[in-house]
Amino acid sequence: MTFNFPRRKIETACIALSFGLTAVLAVFIILLMADNILDWDIFSRTVERVLGMIIASVGVVLGACFLIVLMVNMSITSISIERMAGAMEDRNPDRDGR
Repeated sequence: MTFNFPRRKIETACIALSFGLTAVLAVFIILLMADNILDWDIFSRTVERVLGMIIASVGVVLGACFLIVLMVNMSITSISIERMAGAMEDRNPDRDGR
């Protein structure tokens, strides 16, 4: 069974999404850690809970993006290996010496 979908575009989109979400996640984590360590009370308890949920959600999306990129790269690698094997068979049709 073959699926024809733009593997490189999916990979590029997931990587771009990962970079953006990682930057947002880093900012939120730094703000929450500074708020807790320095007792600044930048955020109320409700806002801290919401930020915690956002951090958890972004973490799940980042994990999913990582797995998608991993699967797409494995697919691209397997297609490349199949093409190389086909090219080798085309070069050497008589490997058994017949």
